[in-house]
Amino acid sequence: MWPKWRRFLWKLNFAFIALLLVLSLVFLIFIYPERAPVILMYHSITKDAASNIALPVDTFACQLEFLSKHGYQIVPLGSLVKLIKEGKSVPPKWVVLTFDDGFADFYDYAYPLILKERIPVTLFIYVSGVGDVDKLSWEKLSAFDPLFTVGSQLDEVLVAHTRLSKQERNKKILDTFAEV
Repeated sequence: MWPKWRRFLWKLNFAFIALLLVLSLVFLIFIYPERAPVILMYHSITKDAASNIALPVDTFACQLEFLSKHGYQIVPLGSLVKLIKEGKSVPPKWVVLTFDDGFADFYDYAYPLILKERIPVTLFIYVSGVGDVDKLSWEKLSAFDPLFTVGSQLDEVLVAHTRLSKQERNKKILDTFAEV
């Protein structure tokens, strides 16, 4: 077991990092909103327990409520990509919601909230994982409302183009979105 002073330093360090993260988010969202588009990326929405990739459904509902109450406009990822490709600036308070990996709990917990509020969402799925125990099935994917954009993961694009400059890689990603 660590001495008390070492545990204290660990907690202080953790608190400092958490504070920096919160201040960074406040800066990006409230002070510098027209410069950086806000993309909220989720993996898994669960009934109650959270993990490093799962968020309780109540917390997710509170986040959606926060965005609504503070005048944020949730837009499809395709709209943001189109704006960037056209060289236009992103309007303040535009937010994009994405979900990675196609976890099955999306259908049970996130989908009802999103559908009720008519919020556009982009799902990134691993096609090879569809139908696995913890992943969405083809039946559930085909039942989604037209508000949802379903695409495949861009890992192949990013891995295949790691030697490209940042600008070239971003262009390749935008071109890939245009094809979807």
